[in-house]
Amino acid sequence: MKKEVFAAALLAVIFALSVANAYCLDKLTGEIIELVDESGRMATCGEWEKSQEAAENASRIWKEQDPYTHIVLRHSDIESMNDDFYELLEHVYSHDAGATSSSAALVSEHLSSINQIEQIRIGSVF
Repeated sequence: MKKEVFAAALLAVIFALSVANAYCLDKLTGEIIELVDESGRMATCGEWEKSQEAAENASRIWKEQDPYTHIVLRHSDIESMNDDFYELLEHVYSHDAGATSSSAALVSEHLSSINQIEQIRIGSVF
């Protein structure tokens, strides 16, 4: 009986950690998506300083979370996101409004996809 109780407790801990991870990742991606979308909007309006600031803040937040993301995300997703951020920053620095908007949309979509993949659903459990 002790083994069953221990197993049930372990499963409860794993489930709780999974829920906490999904919440933290949702919060992280939401914050970054807001900044990236703002960067794209500011670029469209020609406000390059604000666009650059938002894009740099989004990239900084992403990089600051390396210890967390390297544990919970696939490394291919992390590398791809880093590439997407560098592409976004490249377009912001070159003041290319169309490319900046496109890159911002790509980063936002990629972050949304990563977040969706990590959410707990019946299909991801069974």
